[in-house]
Amino acid sequence: MIKSTKTISNKTHVYTDYVLLGHNLAGLWEGDGNINVKDKSYPKPTFHITLHIQQVPCIQKLMLILRRLCNNDPVGSISIRPDNNSCVLNVYTPAGLNCVFSLIHDKLKTPKAYQLNLISSWLNQKHGTKLKAVSQDPIFTMNTPWFAGFTDADGCFSIDLRYQTRKSVACQFQINQRLKDPKSGLCYDELFNSIAYALNVKLCTIMEKKSGRYYYVIKASSLKSKDILRYYFDTYPLLTSKNLDYHDWCKVDDHMRNKNTEKVIKLDSISEIKKV
Repeated sequence: MIKSTKTISNKTHVYTDYVLLGHNLAGLWEGDGNINVKDKSYPKPTFHITLHIQQVPCIQKLMLILRRLCNNDPVGSISIRPDNNSCVLNVYTPAGLNCVFSLIHDKLKTPKAYQLNLISSWLNQKHGTKLKAVSQDPIFTMNTPWFAGFTDADGCFSIDLRYQTRKSVACQFQINQRLKDPKSGLCYDELFNSIAYALNVKLCTIMEKKSGRYYYVIKASSLKSKDILRYYFDTYPLLTSKNLDYHDWCKVDDHMRNKNTEKVIKLDSISEIKKV
């Protein structure tokens, strides 16, 4: 078992520290969000974050926090879409847009950052604000919750148990992203190289056969990379149900590290964790 001296117990939680919330929200939006303008003649933007339908409690919590920051004025709505198993946070009121812009504008790391200028331009033009244009800062560090938000959107904790064949188990973390942002055409290379370096892993690329698109892939399976991840996520917890996946992943990692337990017993224990 890894023991961290720096845990959430001595860190302020993102739901109560709004600087930390901004970092987390920025990562979450850059992973699974967008800015949409429906009417080109009146380019009012809507800020969206789309997650799996299981993450409705997380979306509802974010909506409550945004309303609190706006003195309980309306900020938008939540859409639940059973047809494609998704839920969407929609922010479209002037107060709500100003709030999310203020929270995340200086914490963005991907080419998607430039979409946020649709919000600042509209608020400046229609409501007389003086918001500055946004640019990305692709330099990645492990000392903010940005990566936790990005992982809640796009990360995966996998446990691959091959009990019937080779009687082996693989426990790894993976996160994928397109090489280029489809709207701006800008690359993710600097950011993903920084993430790979921070996790002490190699950055790989793969081609998705169905679409022909190329993706960056980060896979962390070594003891050192998992130590780094566990220290980080114990400090900055995930806010979606992926936090449960993470804790199961940690249990499996602990079993794999325990050299005093027989292999068959380890595999049986890991199999029980996967069933939960």
